[in-house]
Amino acid sequence: MNCHMPHTTYALLKGIRSHQIESPRIAASARFGVPNACNLCHLDKTLAWTGEHMTQWYGQGEVSMTEEQRTISAALLWLLKGHAAQRVITAWHVGWEPALKASERDWLAPFQAELLADEYRVVRYVVARGLRSLPGFGNFRYDFLTDDTALRKAAREAQKTWALNLERPSRRGPEVLIGGDGMVLEERLRALVAAKDQRPVTIKE
Repeated sequence: MNCHMPHTTYALLKGIRSHQIESPRIAASARFGVPNACNLCHLDKTLAWTGEHMTQWYGQGEVSMTEEQRTISAALLWLLKGHAAQRVITAWHVGWEPALKASERDWLAPFQAELLADEYRVVRYVVARGLRSLPGFGNFRYDFLTDDTALRKAAREAQKTWALNLERPSRRGPEVLIGGDGMVLEERLRALVAAKDQRPVTIKE
């Protein structure tokens, strides 16, 4: 079900199954940014990684991609740079246990922290719920309905909490925006956030 009926629809403050049975393909992800089952579980992998497996395993044709899609985790692109629907769907998966088992959880907090000050309240709510499942965040205090100043302060506190609890994140490399020293590649992170798709989004639940 996770491969052929993934949680790619938003409703009821979470990701829900689409009720359509289909085989994973990446063409729509590459062209329109549609989240796919593979990268919503393998949060640390690029769209190119998924494309290579689709070609090797099932003979799917190669798909044209941007440099970012080839080199940066697809989940991070949706989470940091995507429009609100992409952000909330990915934010839910970043707190989804099967994805955390596949991708590990100890490297995700600094990216979730970025969404604690998101423009959409529901994105903030969903990402905070997932954040509390991470090491060191069980008692993290956060009000997703507070003012912008408090939201930005909460985001900084989350970053600090991650840094204080961190030893060596299990995922490192340019594709996950974490250097070999275990620190976030801040300049690349800021560039993605600055390019966030701010279009107004209406989702019918």
